[in-house]
Amino acid sequence: GALLKTDITASPTYEPLVLVLHTHTSEGYLSQNATYIDGDLGEITYTEDEEFNMLAVGKAFITGLNKKGITAIHCTVMHDEAGLSGSYERAAQNIRFFREHYPSIRYVVDLHRDAILTTDGEYVRAVTEVEGKSVAQILPVVGSDAGGWEHDAWEGNLSLALQLRQMLNQNNNALCRPVMIKRSTYNQEMAPYAILLEIGTGANSIDEAIEAATLTGEAFAKVILGY
Repeated sequence: GALLKTDITASPTYEPLVLVLHTHTSEGYLSQNATYIDGDLGEITYTEDEEFNMLAVGKAFITGLNKKGITAIHCTVMHDEAGLSGSYERAAQNIRFFREHYPSIRYVVDLHRDAILTTDGEYVRAVTEVEGKSVAQILPVVGSDAGGWEHDAWEGNLSLALQLRQMLNQNNNALCRPVMIKRSTYNQEMAPYAILLEIGTGANSIDEAIEAATLTGEAFAKVILGY
């Protein structure tokens, strides 16, 4: 209960408050142009086509923020261009860069796409319906100090995640899945508040993901503004 009451708000300002980035920028959604990579997770969609990957989702998230008067910066660097390994280190460099240049940034949002498989290896589409539209489900992921990492402020991020989930599920209990806490930090120690959001899975369509990201951006703005 206390975490839902923790004050994580900020006043609206012309300066950017939010940095949106993608550690795995080429994570994509179902489309004609998607390429399939065979791996342990079966068929996972990756694409550098900005209409179908995390960059499209990031744009939609920022549109949602802007609707409510929150200014954001979109880091569009392909952090996984050289492969998934090392993506978090490359993303960390850009978080540092943007925070040095824009000290007003208080919230860092790393948008990803999930991959959920059944025991049979079938790809699961995480979807719900909001006002008659098909929308991808959201999964907030919060890093912690459980793995012995230096990350003292992680409970603030958990507050942010729980408040966002409450906001998203006000009218529809299935839009946001339960918050997941991990034994790793995902660069979340690098800002006053940081969160990783999984927008749907590779089995969702890009339209479902964009719809979800817009709603999440609006909800995130409301949480910042203390609605």
